[in-house]
Amino acid sequence: MALYDMELKRVIKKINSLNVRNVGLQFPEGLKMQAVALAREIEKQTEATVIVSADPCFGACDVSDRKMNGIVDFIVHYGHTPLPLRYSIPTMFIEAKANVKIKDYLEEALEQLKDYSKIAIATTAQHLHLLDEIVDFLEDNGKEVVIGSSRSTRKGQVLGCNFASVKNLGADVYLFIGSGNFHPLGIYLFTKAPVLAIDPYSGDIREMSSYADRILRIRFARIVKAKEV
Repeated sequence: MALYDMELKRVIKKINSLNVRNVGLQFPEGLKMQAVALAREIEKQTEATVIVSADPCFGACDVSDRKMNGIVDFIVHYGHTPLPLRYSIPTMFIEAKANVKIKDYLEEALEQLKDYSKIAIATTAQHLHLLDEIVDFLEDNGKEVVIGSSRSTRKGQVLGCNFASVKNLGADVYLFIGSGNFHPLGIYLFTKAPVLAIDPYSGDIREMSSYADRILRIRFARIVKAKEV
């Protein structure tokens, strides 16, 4: 089973229905390894020529519609959910849902969650489909679960530039599902509350306060050094 669901059949059906001739593909860094295989398959099953954007991509606010304007007729943007923005080229958003199992890691995390009764859950686009399973598991183990949302995010979703969905939830601890430190660090800095991060790919479970303190010390040291120049 592929690690991510790239929804190739739906993409091909959409391209054929629109009868577009030039298609742009855009990926965040973690999904770029899928680009060549997807482009070849799309060209094989449609009449379109595929152009892959090699630029960095940090979110749905970073769609390559302006750079690709006049080059492609349609963009398939992977890894993010749409924002309430107007794009100059028709754009299809594919979340690239992660094909991962979470239950075993939740069971391991219970020990670190034992002193907390009210838990807020947050994640990124690739793991939103796991939220129901996570809520059921935590509630079955006696936890109260809260999930927030905002105007520009789905329920339980955080963006690198938007943590409004975790605002004022009154939780004892925030449980983040996803890889890397960027998003859980943002949650910690935004809420000033304990954050436990579960990486569903590696199985790593980490509490973010020590890492956040180290980042803040580095930041402060660099500010002081800059003032001395």
